[in-house]
Amino acid sequence: MVAAGLSFGLFGAGWIGVRGAHGGPLPLDEALDVVILRIRWGPLRPLVDLIAWVNGPRQTIAGVAIVVIVGALWLRVAPLMIAGALSGPLYSVTVSIIARPRPPSVSGSFAGFGFPSGHAVFFTTYALLVGLVIRRRLPPAAARAGMVLLGLLWLVGVVSRVWERAHWPSDVLAGIALAFGWVALVLSVRWLSSPVLGDRDQVAGDTDQGNHSGP
Repeated sequence: MVAAGLSFGLFGAGWIGVRGAHGGPLPLDEALDVVILRIRWGPLRPLVDLIAWVNGPRQTIAGVAIVVIVGALWLRVAPLMIAGALSGPLYSVTVSIIARPRPPSVSGSFAGFGFPSGHAVFFTTYALLVGLVIRRRLPPAAARAGMVLLGLLWLVGVVSRVWERAHWPSDVLAGIALAFGWVALVLSVRWLSSPVLGDRDQVAGDTDQGNHSGP
């Protein structure tokens, strides 16, 4: 609950800052923009393009697919995945209320409002949820490799939105804070988080019992 409170507090502070700037860039935005816009993605550029393509309805479909696949592979974690995925509707409500314009873009192809970043909410939510599942279900070496790949995907996913000029950096930071706060709040509900945060031996025993149950 403390982590959720701090994250939502940071989100609220960002909201106040955006209102004070009348929707324009914050000093933090201008400082980070200079750094991020200089990035050369090299072999990661196709991934950046794919991330940009996964937006709107495609992002919703991707989220549903992740929940269904993870839930099918481990039924006990399905309620946690479903609850965590509600960060999507939470984003939709907040972005409409705050209604911050996106930064000026050369392409002019980005519709809608910018604060918070939907991509940041999406990638942070599922990086946290899938990371917890990987940590609990895979052997240590495989889990570490999976976490590294997941972290790289998350980092490209959030930073590239600023590089694409789809968002101000503060939009992305707000999306991270909102998603982290929501997932932390969900994890504070013990019956939802017990498969990934509960006693490992108890979870393994429940899983083995389920795997060996039959008529």
